[in-house]
Order: sequence, then structure tokens, then C-alpha cells
Amino acid sequence: MISCFIIFSTIIFVLVGKPVQILVAVGALNGLILPVALASMLVASTKSKLMSNYKHPMWMQVAGWIVVIAMSWLSVETISEWLIK
Repeated sequence: MISCFIIFSTIIFVLVGKPVQILVAVGALNGLILPVALASMLVASTKSKLMSNYKHPMWMQVAGWIVVIAMSWLSVETISEWLIK
């Protein structure tokens, strides 16, 4: 399976070309998905009904939201730069 995936990926890169740009684009799209997932986990961590009496520390909430904002901003910047080229 791994060998087939490597061969398939190599063929795609050869046919499409510019593998670095493709990897940057996929990474940027992934960077848009990850903040959404982290934000949903941060919201869920505040729901005591879901977490069964677990209290998420406030410093972790703040740090998590800072990461969500930073990742979102960097992803949008990367995608906009990629689209301009």
C-alpha cells in the first residue's frame, strides 16, 4: 500500500508539476481545518456536561485561543499569497 501511494504521488507530481507549490497549498488548507478543530475542542472543554466535572485551566483556554487565531491568520495569509502568484 505504501509503495503504491508513493508511486501514485510521484506520478501526480510529475504530471501536475510544481510539487512544492502543491504541498504549500495543501498545508495551507490543512492550516484552515486545524484551527476549526481546535476551536471546537476548546468550546467542548468548557461544557461540564460533556467533560464530566473536568475543569480546563484558564491559561490553557487562553493559549489555545491564541493558537487558533495565529493559525487562522497564517493560513489566510499563505492562501492569499498563493492565490496572488
